[in-house]
Amino acid sequence: MRRRELLDVVLDRLLPPVDELGGAGALGLAASLDRDPLADAAPGALDEVLAALPKDFLDRDGEDQDRSLQQIETQQAEAFSILISVAYNAYYVDPRVLERIEGRTAYKAGPPQPRGYEIEPFDETLLAQISRREPFWRKVDP
Repeated sequence: MRRRELLDVVLDRLLPPVDELGGAGALGLAASLDRDPLADAAPGALDEVLAALPKDFLDRDGEDQDRSLQQIETQQAEAFSILISVAYNAYYVDPRVLERIEGRTAYKAGPPQPRGYEIEPFDETLLAQISRREPFWRKVDP
């Protein structure tokens, strides 16, 4: 429980509420961070950041929480960078965030496909001639 609570507060500090839209923590995005492939590629990075937080982090005011996060960003830059990446990944695919972006900018937020553009399946026979070719490049010794 404490891990989730810490992540919620950290996410709200990194991606705070905007107008009627809650911060990333309030939106419940903490649960999706561990499922991000980047978090899988760097196991323990999120917990490294959380372990570096002061014991009384949750009791501190927002500015002091921000200072604590800035120190961690400097001291554990790689782990913090992963936290930032997975937080932004979760935030900018959330339907509520995309809806707000669309409402504010008229930009159709979301993946570029499919939007009425059909892509024909790739025809692997197109590579047949190339795959039969002998190498034509010059080998260079390292």
